[in-house]
Amino acid sequence: MTLAQIFVAIVVIVPLVLLVLNKIRSDLAALLIALVLGLAHGDIVLLTLALAVSMVSFGTGRTNVLTGLVHVVVFVAYLLLIVVP
Repeated sequence: MTLAQIFVAIVVIVPLVLLVLNKIRSDLAALLIALVLGLAHGDIVLLTLALAVSMVSFGTGRTNVLTGLVHVVVFVAYLLLIVVP
């Protein structure tokens, strides 16, 4: 690489990459600020519990009856909170 190519890379390409990354970061920040789920506290707990159980049971690649029953219990609790808030 010649000195001129290094200079072009530093002066032209690096600011362009930083400008694009700044635009992506600002769009992502605006998206995260505007994200509102509209869930009650109990629903947030159930959602978090369901995601955690899913990560544990399906992340390992092996499931059994116990993890299936945990999923069913979380689902029944969610249905009960829909009917009886």
